Amino acid sequence: MTQPISLSRLLQERKELQKDLFAFKRSYDVIRKRVEESLDTPRNYPPLYKWSGTRSVMGSLEMSIQHLERNIGEYSTAINLVRSGEIENSDKEDQPKLGVIEGGEHEF
Repeated sequence: MTQPISLSRLLQERKELQKDLFAFKRSYDVIRKRVEESLDTPRNYPPLYKWSGTRSVMGSLEMSIQHLERNIGEYSTAINLVRSGEIENSDKEDQPKLGVIEGGEHEF
C-alpha cells in the first residue's frame, strides 16, 4: 500500500515549480530574442549564437524547462491520485470549520 501524501504540500510544491518554469521560460525567451536581434547588427566579432556561453546557457535552460515540465506533470498525477482517493491524504481533517451556531443571544 502507498503511504499517505499531503495534498496541500503537493499543491504548494507544484505551484513553486510552476513559478520556476515561468521564470526559466521567460529567461530563455529574452536570450533568444537578444540572439535574434544580434543577427541584424553588423559586428567585427562572431554573432551571439556562435558564442559557446550563449549556447551553454540556452541549452541549460532548455534542459531545466523540460525537467520542470516533467516534474509538474508528475505532481499533477499525484494530486489527481490523492483527490480521487487512490492515495490517502495525510492532511489533518480536523481543522476548524465555520458553521452556524444555533442558540441564544450573546453579550459582547
